Amino acid sequence: MRDNIKAFVKAFAETFEVKEPIYEFGALQIGPEGYADLRPYFPGRRYVGCDMREGPGVDRLEVLDCLTMPDKSVGTVICVDTIEHVFPLFKSFEEMFRVLTDGGAIVVSSVMDFWIHSHPYDYWRFTPEAIEGLLESYPLKVVGYQGLPDFPHTVWGVAFKEQHPDLERRCEAFCKRVDRDLATLEVATHQARSLNQKFKFIRKRFSYKLFGPKSEYNKIVNEYRAHWKIIGSHKSVQERGEQGN
Repeated sequence: MRDNIKAFVKAFAETFEVKEPIYEFGALQIGPEGYADLRPYFPGRRYVGCDMREGPGVDRLEVLDCLTMPDKSVGTVICVDTIEHVFPLFKSFEEMFRVLTDGGAIVVSSVMDFWIHSHPYDYWRFTPEAIEGLLESYPLKVVGYQGLPDFPHTVWGVAFKEQHPDLERRCEAFCKRVDRDLATLEVATHQARSLNQKFKFIRKRFSYKLFGPKSEYNKIVNEYRAHWKIIGSHKSVQERGEQGN
């Protein structure tokens, strides 16, 4: 799992009052042991990892478009870097909404500028507007993306089945937290590089800036930049635009 998505989930866990039980859909852990494990961000909470295949991180087999849980039985839904692998997409979002309790929340993310990857299949790429549309049934939501405004590499959303002023304030705090954590991640990533890797990165960035391609330079500059908007608040739409206002 990508570090920016883990930072996103951690920010959610530490900003909101997370309701139980927490169900993660797409919980099969691919990669080094423990690297994709989100459970440590929810210590002491009832956490159920679901996937269509058995393996590390999977407590229960579920197919996202025909979930077996009763209506309103799930406190929080986490579905990160998964929906691009789900073909019956709209039915799956209907199912996640059905099982989510009143006052519950859904956390979802996916990719746009990303290569084809099979776990086991890869079907979709999403714009921020697509995430907003898929979360249309929720009265309060935060929709954001990371990277270039016209070609982001990551899109995400947090949506709630209820709406009240305190929750709206927490949404604002969450967005600011994501900004800070991504800036910290950018610094940590640079520091973790070897001296040779740092030299190559600086040389590539300098070369792109002077000689092009400008699009690649802009990707480097904006890789850790987040843009977001809060939809459904008493202030209508609050937005952090391309200039970071």
